[in-house]
Amino acid sequence: MQPHTLALGRWLIVSLVLGFVCRKEIWLHRKHIRQHWRQFLALGFSGMVACGAWVYAAARTSPAMNIALIYACSPVLISAGAAFWLRERLRMWQLAGFALAIAGVFHVVVKGEWLALSQVQWVSGDFLVLLAAIC
Repeated sequence: MQPHTLALGRWLIVSLVLGFVCRKEIWLHRKHIRQHWRQFLALGFSGMVACGAWVYAAARTSPAMNIALIYACSPVLISAGAAFWLRERLRMWQLAGFALAIAGVFHVVVKGEWLALSQVQWVSGDFLVLLAAIC
């Protein structure tokens, strides 16, 4: 199965369920939804295609360890994006939390053997995962 087909199928099922559950809310906000449909389309594209399918496509060439290490950066990238585009202020505790969270993910991925990080080999799919994480 192609990565985009898998991602589309997964999100189609979720969209149908959420659409049914949220139908009253959607109807109440239909004017707002119509006004901002381009934004919703762009966000849907980046969420479904970039974040979903690109990771599946990257798995063809990237080992799972590389994907996990790169994709673990997503929360940090989201916060960095909020600081950059939304001018949110990042406090020192947040930055310390990011470092601790990433260190924890690294620790789990390498199963406590930190020297294993030196053996990670980067391939073309890794850059696709990085783009997905940024999206």
